[in-house]
Amino acid sequence: MSKWDKYFKKNSDQYADCQLIAAMNAYIFHHGKPFCSTDSPAYHKMIQACGCRAGSCINIKPALKAMALKQRKVWKHFSPSIDVFKLPLVLSVWETHYGFHSILAVDYIKRCDAFRVLNFAKCKQVTKDGWIFEEDLYHYMNPSNCAEPAAVQIEAR
Repeated sequence: MSKWDKYFKKNSDQYADCQLIAAMNAYIFHHGKPFCSTDSPAYHKMIQACGCRAGSCINIKPALKAMALKQRKVWKHFSPSIDVFKLPLVLSVWETHYGFHSILAVDYIKRCDAFRVLNFAKCKQVTKDGWIFEEDLYHYMNPSNCAEPAAVQIEAR
Protein backbone atom coordinates (compact mmCIF):
# COMPACT_ATOMS: atom_id res chain seq x y z
CA MET A 1 0.00 0.00 0.00
CA SER A 2 1.39 3.41 -0.94
CA LYS A 3 1.55 6.32 1.49
CA TRP A 4 -1.28 8.01 -0.45
CA ASP A 5 -3.59 4.96 -0.31
CA LYS A 6 -3.86 4.91 3.48
CA TYR A 7 -5.87 8.17 3.65
CA PHE A 8 -9.66 8.58 3.59
CA LYS A 9 -10.49 10.20 0.23
CA LYS A 10 -14.12 11.19 0.80
CA ASN A 11 -16.60 11.85 3.54
CA SER A 12 -19.80 9.96 4.21
CA ASP A 13 -22.84 10.34 2.00
CA GLN A 14 -25.10 10.39 5.06
CA TYR A 15 -23.23 12.79 7.40
CA ALA A 16 -21.61 16.20 7.08
CA ASP A 17 -18.34 14.81 8.41
CA CYS A 18 -15.71 16.52 6.25
CA GLN A 19 -14.03 18.16 9.28
CA LEU A 20 -13.98 14.80 11.02
CA ILE A 21 -12.49 13.12 7.93
CA ALA A 22 -9.85 15.89 7.84
CA ALA A 23 -9.04 15.18 11.51
CA MET A 24 -8.90 11.42 10.86
CA ASN A 25 -6.51 12.04 7.97
CA ALA A 26 -4.39 14.33 10.18
CA TYR A 27 -4.15 11.42 12.62
CA ILE A 28 -2.94 9.17 9.78
CA PHE A 29 -0.46 11.86 8.72
CA HIS A 30 1.07 11.91 12.23
CA HIS A 31 0.77 8.22 13.19
CA GLY A 32 0.87 6.35 9.88
CA LYS A 33 -2.36 4.42 10.49
CA PRO A 34 -6.07 5.21 10.98
CA PHE A 35 -7.42 5.98 14.44
CA CYS A 36 -10.45 3.83 13.57
CA SER A 37 -12.49 2.88 10.52
CA THR A 38 -15.37 5.06 9.38
CA ASP A 39 -17.86 2.26 10.10
CA SER A 40 -16.65 1.60 13.66
CA PRO A 41 -18.55 2.47 16.87
CA ALA A 42 -15.72 4.87 17.81
CA TYR A 43 -16.26 6.85 14.59
CA HIS A 44 -20.03 6.98 15.11
CA LYS A 45 -19.44 8.19 18.67
CA MET A 46 -17.30 11.03 17.27
CA ILE A 47 -20.03 11.77 14.66
CA GLN A 48 -22.44 12.26 17.56
CA ALA A 49 -20.02 14.24 19.75
CA CYS A 50 -19.08 16.62 16.91
CA GLY A 51 -22.64 17.18 15.71
CA CYS A 52 -22.09 15.75 12.23
CA ARG A 53 -25.57 14.20 12.15
CA ALA A 54 -27.16 17.66 12.23
CA GLY A 55 -25.88 18.86 8.85
CA SER A 56 -22.41 20.13 9.73
CA CYS A 57 -19.63 19.46 12.17
CA ILE A 58 -20.35 22.05 14.84
CA ASN A 59 -17.60 21.13 17.30
CA ILE A 60 -14.49 19.24 16.18
CA LYS A 61 -12.76 19.51 19.59
CA PRO A 62 -14.11 16.20 21.04
CA ALA A 63 -12.69 14.30 18.06
CA LEU A 64 -9.33 16.09 18.25
CA LYS A 65 -9.15 15.29 21.96
CA ALA A 66 -10.04 11.61 21.40
CA MET A 67 -7.30 11.32 18.76
CA ALA A 68 -4.76 13.32 20.83
CA LEU A 69 -4.56 16.05 18.17
CA LYS A 70 -4.67 19.80 18.62
CA GLN A 71 -5.14 22.90 16.54
CA ARG A 72 -1.76 24.56 16.57
CA LYS A 73 -2.15 27.68 14.48
CA VAL A 74 -5.14 29.28 12.82
CA TRP A 75 -5.00 31.67 9.85
CA LYS A 76 -7.95 33.90 9.00
CA HIS A 77 -6.19 34.63 5.68
CA PHE A 78 -3.64 32.17 4.34
CA SER A 79 -0.92 32.51 1.73
CA PRO A 80 1.80 29.83 1.41
CA SER A 81 4.13 32.36 -0.21
CA ILE A 82 3.92 34.59 2.90
CA ASP A 83 2.95 32.38 5.85
CA VAL A 84 5.29 29.89 7.46
CA PHE A 85 3.37 26.67 7.97
CA LYS A 86 3.73 22.99 8.82
CA LEU A 87 1.60 20.24 7.37
CA PRO A 88 -1.04 18.96 7.71
CA LEU A 89 -3.38 21.91 7.20
CA VAL A 90 -7.15 21.83 7.27
CA LEU A 91 -8.23 24.22 4.51
CA SER A 92 -11.71 25.64 4.43
CA VAL A 93 -13.13 25.86 0.91
CA TRP A 94 -16.40 26.66 -0.84
CA GLU A 95 -17.46 24.11 -3.43
CA THR A 96 -20.75 24.04 -5.33
CA HIS A 97 -21.40 20.34 -4.58
CA TYR A 98 -20.76 20.68 -0.82
CA GLY A 99 -21.05 24.33 0.18
CA PHE A 100 -18.51 24.99 2.91
CA HIS A 101 -16.14 22.05 3.01
CA SER A 102 -12.99 21.01 4.90
CA ILE A 103 -10.08 19.40 3.08
CA LEU A 104 -6.66 18.40 4.36
CA ALA A 105 -3.39 19.41 2.73
CA VAL A 106 -0.77 16.71 3.33
CA ASP A 107 1.99 17.80 0.95
CA TYR A 108 3.22 21.03 -0.64
CA ILE A 109 5.77 21.55 -3.40
CA LYS A 110 7.03 25.12 -3.39
CA ARG A 111 8.78 25.03 -6.78
CA CYS A 112 5.46 24.49 -8.55
CA ASP A 113 3.18 25.95 -5.84
CA ALA A 114 1.04 22.83 -5.58
CA PHE A 115 -0.76 21.22 -2.63
CA ARG A 116 -1.73 17.58 -2.29
CA VAL A 117 -5.19 17.58 -0.73
CA LEU A 118 -7.63 14.96 0.51
CA ASN A 119 -11.43 14.84 0.24
CA PHE A 120 -11.79 17.26 -2.68
CA ALA A 121 -12.40 14.82 -5.54
CA LYS A 122 -15.34 16.74 -7.04
CA CYS A 123 -13.06 19.70 -7.78
CA LYS A 124 -12.09 19.58 -11.45
CA GLN A 125 -8.68 21.16 -10.82
CA VAL A 126 -7.58 18.34 -8.47
CA THR A 127 -5.67 15.49 -10.13
CA LYS A 128 -6.56 11.87 -9.39
CA ASP A 129 -3.57 11.82 -7.01
CA GLY A 130 -4.84 14.88 -5.13
CA TRP A 131 -2.64 17.67 -6.50
CA ILE A 132 -3.96 21.20 -7.05
CA PHE A 133 -2.04 24.34 -7.91
CA GLU A 134 -2.13 27.03 -5.24
CA GLU A 135 -3.61 29.51 -7.70
CA ASP A 136 -6.52 27.15 -8.47
CA LEU A 137 -7.04 26.38 -4.78
CA TYR A 138 -7.45 30.08 -3.96
CA HIS A 139 -10.56 30.18 -6.14
CA TYR A 140 -12.19 27.85 -3.59
CA MET A 141 -10.84 29.33 -0.37
CA ASN A 142 -13.28 31.20 1.88
CA PRO A 143 -13.95 34.88 1.32
CA SER A 144 -12.24 37.24 3.75
CA ASN A 145 -15.49 38.17 5.51
CA CYS A 146 -16.30 34.55 6.35
CA ALA A 147 -16.32 33.40 9.98
CA GLU A 148 -14.49 30.17 9.11
CA PRO A 149 -10.69 30.23 9.26
CA ALA A 150 -8.88 29.80 5.95
CA ALA A 151 -6.36 27.29 7.34
CA VAL A 152 -5.76 25.40 10.58
CA GLN A 153 -2.56 23.54 11.39
CA ILE A 154 -3.19 20.21 13.16
CA GLU A 155 -0.49 18.52 15.21
CA ALA A 156 -0.18 15.54 17.51
CA ARG A 157 -0.20 16.24 21.26
